This record gives sequence, structure tokens and C-alpha cells, in this order.
Amino acid sequence: NVTTEDLGEPLYGDVTLDGKVNLVDAVLLNKKIADVVTFNDQQTKNADCYMLDGEINGQDAVSLLKFLTHIIDSLPDMDA
Repeated sequence: NVTTEDLGEPLYGDVTLDGKVNLVDAVLLNKKIADVVTFNDQQTKNADCYMLDGEINGQDAVSLLKFLTHIIDSLPDMDA
């Protein structure tokens, strides 16, 4: 279950808060960007996959997908 408790250090990309970064996270992140779901503070921290710019948007989703498809090796994506 996703809680509102802040879990501490971000695991970039893990918006489901299950300790893994996978396609389920990408789907949920896109739902957030489409304003279908809301995120708690920890999910928002974890979702900031692009440049740590404090915004959750399509750039974060692209960076997460680049990570999942091994185009980039780590998150956050700091390669502007």
C-alpha cells in the first residue's frame, strides 16, 4: 500500500513505492502527468526523474522510459 509517510531518500522512478523501478512505474507516472492520479510527497520526489527540476511532466516520463530501455544508465537524468 502507498502511504503518505515520507520514506526518506528518493528512489528515482519508483512511483509505486515498491522498491523497484519498472514499467508499472512508467504507467503510473503517465497517469500522474495526465492528472488522473495524485502523488504523495515521496512519490513526487521519486517521480522527478529529469534534471531534478521540481516539476513532474513529460520529461520525467521520457527519462524513466529511457532508463527502462537502457538508453541511460541511471536516474535522475541530468543530461540536458
